[in-house]
Amino acid sequence: MAKWILFCLLFVTFVYLSSADTYNITQSGPAVLNGNLTLSITIPNMKRPVVWKCQNYKYECDRTCADGPDYKVTHLGDTSTLWIKNVTEKCLTWKFEDDNLNIGRIDLEIKNLSRAQKYNITQSGIAVLNGCLTLTITIPDMKRPVVWKCRNYKYECDKTCADGPDYKVTQDGDTSTLWIKKVTEKCLTWRFDDDNLNAADIDLKIKSFSSANIYKITQSGIAVLNRNLTLSITIPNMKRPVVWKCQNYKYECDKTCADGPDYKVTQDGDTSKLWIKKVTEKCSTWKFDDDNLNIGRIDLEIKNPKPKPHGLTTLEIVGIIFGSLILAAILVGLAYFGYKYFKNNH
Repeated sequence: MAKWILFCLLFVTFVYLSSADTYNITQSGPAVLNGNLTLSITIPNMKRPVVWKCQNYKYECDRTCADGPDYKVTHLGDTSTLWIKNVTEKCLTWKFEDDNLNIGRIDLEIKNLSRAQKYNITQSGIAVLNGCLTLTITIPDMKRPVVWKCRNYKYECDKTCADGPDYKVTQDGDTSTLWIKKVTEKCLTWRFDDDNLNAADIDLKIKSFSSANIYKITQSGIAVLNRNLTLSITIPNMKRPVVWKCQNYKYECDKTCADGPDYKVTQDGDTSKLWIKKVTEKCSTWKFDDDNLNIGRIDLEIKNPKPKPHGLTTLEIVGIIFGSLILAAILVGLAYFGYKYFKNNH
């Protein structure tokens, strides 16, 4: 009896498996050892979970998808995609299965078993979160199109180059440069590829904002309300644009400097100065930033102007004396005529 049950189970499994279809896996181009590659498969009514397998390695996608630094699975409708950071000789055969047991298999087409050259990306300095940064790479006989990538973001240069407000790609012969307006924690790993499949990666060296250097702002003297004052700060290798801030007020210096009737910014090498026409209680705390996120802050030392003791001018004194004499004369006259009147009537 047990044999018949086992036979029935095997038969049902065979029928079920035989009804599953086999589909083609496509690769984004000829694979190059140590180069990246994308595999893709489309199956009608694909059912999750799905899994990509090579030897003992599995990369799945169900409610969430594998999203590691070396392998990423993405899913869109009936299409599943596997991104491979580095193609290796160890993993040249890949298999795919969905939950309906539809399958796919591919033996990678390798380009002459050649190895993609690895090059170094350099950064213009230690990166600071929210600060700008430039990445540069030089590759002999670099071939366009080239692309800079971070996660799902791509910035290319072919006949034209990416030239947005936040990212710009420039190309000079065999050197490609990516300018980043603001470094973010989301994009700390960048990858570069040219059309010869030469590639490079970089994990940005980050200096946290909290470790940014803090410098001292000095004031030209004790501040007095409604009087002028000059603030000054010196920072080695100060980088423009710089900005002086108080509450919502900002006074900047980049190619040109703030030059208004009430506030003026001047720049001399690594020293920035802010001239204030009238010190106010509203703006008694000032902050400074340069483009390297070096910072400064000052709470103004304010001396309230003492009220002057009220003194009389010479003219006021003469007027008072003259008025007093006239008043005295009037009083004497009234007394005299009053005396005469009283004497004549008695």
